[in-house]
Amino acid sequence: MNANAGGLLGADAAHLLPDELATVFDVTSDSQGDLPERLAHARNDRPDLVVVAGGDGTLACAAAILANSLIPLGIIPAGTANLLARDLGIPLNDRKAAIRILQEGSRRDIDVGDISGRAFLCAVMFGSPARLGHHRELGRKRGNGPAAWLHLARAAIRAARRHKALSFDVIVDGIYYRLRTPSLSVTVNPLDDSTGRLFARTRLDDGKLCLYALQPRSWAGFLRVALNAARGRFADDPAVTTLKGEHIQIASCTASLRVLVDGEENLISNPARIRILKRALTVIAPIP
Repeated sequence: MNANAGGLLGADAAHLLPDELATVFDVTSDSQGDLPERLAHARNDRPDLVVVAGGDGTLACAAAILANSLIPLGIIPAGTANLLARDLGIPLNDRKAAIRILQEGSRRDIDVGDISGRAFLCAVMFGSPARLGHHRELGRKRGNGPAAWLHLARAAIRAARRHKALSFDVIVDGIYYRLRTPSLSVTVNPLDDSTGRLFARTRLDDGKLCLYALQPRSWAGFLRVALNAARGRFADDPAVTTLKGEHIQIASCTASLRVLVDGEENLISNPARIRILKRALTVIAPIP
């Protein structure tokens, strides 16, 4: 359990899991080290299942440890966005239902992204989203109350007003592109606008990375993209450039790149090299 996940801030983590799980692990103890060390310890014990309670960043950490191990990952959504849990159909606000999926669900192999040696399961973001993520991390110190959301709202307004375009040199499967955009994202498999949700995917094992570059030509275009994103129609907007491939390299004029990796802020050396690991992680998902 990641007690610092967005959905667990300020909560008594030891009492959030049902007895059948809480008695297996001392979820509040750090005697086995930080989260990656605890996950590695669990993997090395060769269990039938590793269960993780946390958000997308926590699950990405688990993926880095469990990828290609054949040990399935069980998910209890406890983050802010919980994008992967939504895509898998795991209930977000019913932990008892999530536990039943661990007991009754089926194994499913999904793709894993890798950016310069860091695993991710949903998306990496450059430009304005990464700066917004920085402010979100500052806001999380205020907890999940009105003060935190007010801080994030102010940061979002500033980001929208300043939406400065950045230049990126991008190579997708050996083909070079020069992109100028305030916001660039790479997802593990394409987004599916038919779901009506932002950053939703129906295929998690398609073996493709998908790059989305926001390129509005006017302030009105920027607002239109924002509105379409809120309606879950981001990928189909004419101001969004879409590229697909298995290997993507992204470079800019800076020594390092500020990147949001599954919602977690990181500094990545320039250039960032992104690849997809096909069906590298086994998860427990609801039976279709």
